[in-house]
Amino acid sequence: NLLKGFCEVDSQNEYVLFINRKAWQYLLSELHLPENFIFVIKDWDPFNVSGMVVKQFININKLAMEYRVDVLYHPTPIYPIRKMKGISQIVTFHDLLFLHYPEYASLFQRLKYLWTWRACLKNADKIVAISEFTKNDIIKNFGIDEGKIEVIYNPVVLPERSADFDEFATRYGLTRKRYFYIISSLLPHKNTEVLIRLMHLIVKEKVDRIPD
Repeated sequence: NLLKGFCEVDSQNEYVLFINRKAWQYLLSELHLPENFIFVIKDWDPFNVSGMVVKQFININKLAMEYRVDVLYHPTPIYPIRKMKGISQIVTFHDLLFLHYPEYASLFQRLKYLWTWRACLKNADKIVAISEFTKNDIIKNFGIDEGKIEVIYNPVVLPERSADFDEFATRYGLTRKRYFYIISSLLPHKNTEVLIRLMHLIVKEKVDRIPD
């Protein structure tokens, strides 16, 4: 979606995407982009975390220089970045999940994320936070200058064709305006349990109409 967005707003600059072969094969190989988009496919295994960290730390500077990159964008702060001479860097933070919920990760994972987060926050020229909450969380926990952070919300991308409600109603036994729809994972901090308890209460109390 981000690549499609760049296509819509800019046809002049050149975009270079450094990507592992698996992501290319399963996600982007059928994406038709203009000639100003260049894909550099590397044999980096995304599931070999330690190997990816080492390879990216060693090679990303060389690749950026080779392709004369002016701005290097990191969509997630998973891997460390370092200052690069003549190259501005931008990194996106979605949340500080493992800082607040350490039970979701092993000790090694928590240490890795804390290390890479600090490296990204220190060395990035600009930080993109997906919400005001994430922005304030970064400032509170890492003492980052507010002026370095820009809030850009995640987009809602609507499909070209609306889903057929009757098809879903038949499949799941739904009645119009008599169901809840939630977009979320089932991790405990999402409080999905509260919604389930609420639905149970509605049935138990025989609520005729759910308040807007």
